[in-house]
Amino acid sequence: MKILILIISMFFLVQNNSFAMKQHNYHKHNNEMNGHVHDEKNMPGLKGIDTTAKEENDLKTIFKTHKEIIRSVVKIKNGIKTITESNNLKLREA
Repeated sequence: MKILILIISMFFLVQNNSFAMKQHNYHKHNNEMNGHVHDEKNMPGLKGIDTTAKEENDLKTIFKTHKEIIRSVVKIKNGIKTITESNNLKLREA
């Protein structure tokens, strides 16, 4: 019985990994074929009509260090309250 459970588990693990790789390759190739390339150095999409240099630099900082953001959501009587925190001082200022 344990061997059967192990075989079934391995089957689903392999299927899941295969599906994830197909999805990754699909999105990678689709974006490349459509000419979509991320310019993470200059981030031209942040340059709006009325965007100041400070706002642009703040957004660059947020995007580059987003993994250091801690978010929590608390349900309250009339909705929710979100709390956004970071130990990174530069990120908090942005």
